[in-house]
Amino acid sequence: MKNILAYLGLLLEIFALFLLLPIFVALYYHESLYPYLIASIFSLLLGLYFDKTNKQEPLRINEALTLTAISFMIVSLIGMIPYLFYFSNYGFDAIINSFFESVSGFTTTGLSVFSSVELLPKSLLFFRAETQWLGGIGIIIVFLAILSELKTSAMPIYRAQGYTTHIGITIKDTARKMIKIYGVYTLIGVLLLVIAGLSFFESLNLAFCSISTGGFLGVDFMYSNPLILGIISMLMILGATSFFVHDKMFKGKIMYFFKNVEVRALFLFTFLFSAIGFFIYPNIRFVFFEMLSAITTTGYSTHNLSVIPFGFVGLIILLMIVGGSSASTSGGLKLSRIFIVFKSIPWLIKRMISPKNAIIPLKLEGEPIDDDVLITTGIFVMTYLIVLVVSAAVFIFLGFGLIDSLFQIASALGTVGFSTVNIGALPVIAKSVLIVCMFLGRLEIFPILIFLNNLVKRA
Repeated sequence: MKNILAYLGLLLEIFALFLLLPIFVALYYHESLYPYLIASIFSLLLGLYFDKTNKQEPLRINEALTLTAISFMIVSLIGMIPYLFYFSNYGFDAIINSFFESVSGFTTTGLSVFSSVELLPKSLLFFRAETQWLGGIGIIIVFLAILSELKTSAMPIYRAQGYTTHIGITIKDTARKMIKIYGVYTLIGVLLLVIAGLSFFESLNLAFCSISTGGFLGVDFMYSNPLILGIISMLMILGATSFFVHDKMFKGKIMYFFKNVEVRALFLFTFLFSAIGFFIYPNIRFVFFEMLSAITTTGYSTHNLSVIPFGFVGLIILLMIVGGSSASTSGGLKLSRIFIVFKSIPWLIKRMISPKNAIIPLKLEGEPIDDDVLITTGIFVMTYLIVLVVSAAVFIFLGFGLIDSLFQIASALGTVGFSTVNIGALPVIAKSVLIVCMFLGRLEIFPILIFLNNLVKRA
């Protein structure tokens, strides 16, 4: 555990720098600096303590997965400090609401306890957007990109983020390329939104939350301008596309984007579900945007989802479960896993009726899939669905309807942010369930389970 804390200390030192950024916004708008200054100092001091009192040694994959789980939890706990200042007069609710908002940001979910965000300080609006931007790329990827002394531990930490291949010569080079891609798209988004008529502040916040497929908004109602919605849609698609596809595009292979099986599946699902949804709710612009927002797990909506037909809500639930591409900022099961599961059905039938010594490989995009990958995928999908059903059952027990329960849990577990209920008015148990689901969805379940397993062993 001491080894994990040593690396966590370095990560918190880096995180402290990002907590200083809202201070510049607070200075510009003449707002209080203390919420962010205190959070930054606390992160720095805690990081220095962990760093100096523990020795770094090469991490095993088990430790790297535990580090991933712990880092998200600690960062979310520190990230709740600015919200505590806002909720200072709310008693115990201040703690659960602050933690909920922080977790929703760093997991790029976008569910919010605020009934109105336009009344929030500008610095807090920026901080909310920044948490989603960091959560989208992953604070640990930033950690890998900055630190040069990581050698033998870099690969386990990288693999613990769910990546199996890399786009650079080293893991550090890969992390830096990913941040470069992410940063370029963010800047393009800001520029286009400014041209579309938004202020720089609005554009920056909206670009942060769109490219990260996070879904926080700095206004109370979604924009209706078709040009702005088009730019947001582009950013959502880019955010839900694999970094490895973007790397090919940055190398001039633009057509690779359209040839990638997950990208084609994303568009296929979006258009197919939009066509079905149009018969239920005949408003093509609304239908397409909602379906795209659901499958990219961004969670932006131009309408009140609590009053739309159940059939339409059912389509959104399915897309929230499916999610976007692997190695992207989106959540959900991921399209690659959906492909593997569906392709394995005819493969298994063929294998069962063939001679025992027959070699029948299962392939995805021409590449054979190892049995270990197939088993892991199947277990992950089953575990994901079990968490979905059990969590929805808790909501039903609390008095919510079946559709609302499935919708809300699918939204939290898929890190989407759609809601058919008033999040701020939910009881503590319901908010706690959503927090757990957001963590499980963002970390893809197993790092959390490994962390809990290690705690049980130490108990």
